[in-house]
Amino acid sequence: MQTLADLNQNLVHEIEHFFVSYNDAKGKRFEPQGRFGPDQARQLVQEAAEGFHGERE
Repeated sequence: MQTLADLNQNLVHEIEHFFVSYNDAKGKRFEPQGRFGPDQARQLVQEAAEGFHGERE
């Protein structure tokens, strides 16, 4: 598996539904903003890590 397109789309939908339901059960709102590939995921994780480390300083 290299990209999101390699996954069964029903599985992708179930994963999205899990996160929506999980957050709803905790009284939070979660709305998927789109489906992107591994490059975008790496970038988002990198930005989040940089933001986290910046807040700790």
